[in-house]
Amino acid sequence: MEVLLDAIRLGLPWCAVVFGLCLYILGVLLAWLSCSIVSISDFFLGNKPFQFAAFGIPFVSGMVSYMAKKLPRIFEGARNCFDVHDDAYSSLVSNVIRSFNNNKGILAFSLPAVVSLFVHALVSYPSPVFRQASNYTMFDLYTLLIFELVMVVMGTVCWIAVSVIYELRKVQKMPIYLEKIADLDPIMRIFLIYVASWFFMVGLVYLALPLLYTVVAVLIGYLGFMFPQIFLHRGIMLEKNKILSPLKEKYQALRREFIESLESKKADSKRTQIAIVLNSLVIVMNDIKNDREWAIDYSYVVKVLSSGALIVVIKYFLTGTV
Repeated sequence: MEVLLDAIRLGLPWCAVVFGLCLYILGVLLAWLSCSIVSISDFFLGNKPFQFAAFGIPFVSGMVSYMAKKLPRIFEGARNCFDVHDDAYSSLVSNVIRSFNNNKGILAFSLPAVVSLFVHALVSYPSPVFRQASNYTMFDLYTLLIFELVMVVMGTVCWIAVSVIYELRKVQKMPIYLEKIADLDPIMRIFLIYVASWFFMVGLVYLALPLLYTVVAVLIGYLGFMFPQIFLHRGIMLEKNKILSPLKEKYQALRREFIESLESKKADSKRTQIAIVLNSLVIVMNDIKNDREWAIDYSYVVKVLSSGALIVVIKYFLTGTV
């Protein structure tokens, strides 16, 4: 898909539409040659899983390619957010980017899904997997191939998510500058796009499966979005504790000195100075405690939760079964 994007030089949406139309038109031709349809409207109404898959494959593949191109620049822009050595940060970024091109990992996650669909096709033979018929046609074989590609794309998405989350666990040990939290927003947006792509794939793959599978897959998407937020949250709290620790020690020392001054009846001016400093420390510590503890904007959380719920609702109304 990345090569196709460069070759056609169209934006992602148009490239996905063009590629999807090519897959779709080929499917229509094969269905017509196989005498599987009477008209285009008959094909459109009777083959919704194929249609979603034909357009979903280029769309999700294009999103993955888009993210692979954008991530280096996004992480480079977020470099100043972390109080860590350049080598450690560069190592993290390179490992994350490398996940997108790890063919062995992609194969390991895709192969079980590809094999399971192939075995399912063999078990149900001679009846097609995605259509009520007595035997296979060219169109049925083409549909099976399309859904095998869906499995590959889904395995790719799963592998990238797992490997990126595994690498991002290091972020929880990287203190994050509190005044720079807002600069992490581009990273949050890219996670939002990725989860949206996952939900889109879930909607494609689980059209023909029980609703329970869709719910489980949506929950997996929620977890994939939540873990990076937790890692960044821990990095923020690490920085907060780093700042608050000496302030608390200073506060405790001054508080003891203030109490001693009351007992020893020292000059009022000395106690007044200590009280002013104590009050200032309390204000500063409260300000730090009230700073953001999460890098994610709450509107993103609403979008993720609602998009996952929408997939489940659509699946329920399409099938009406659990």
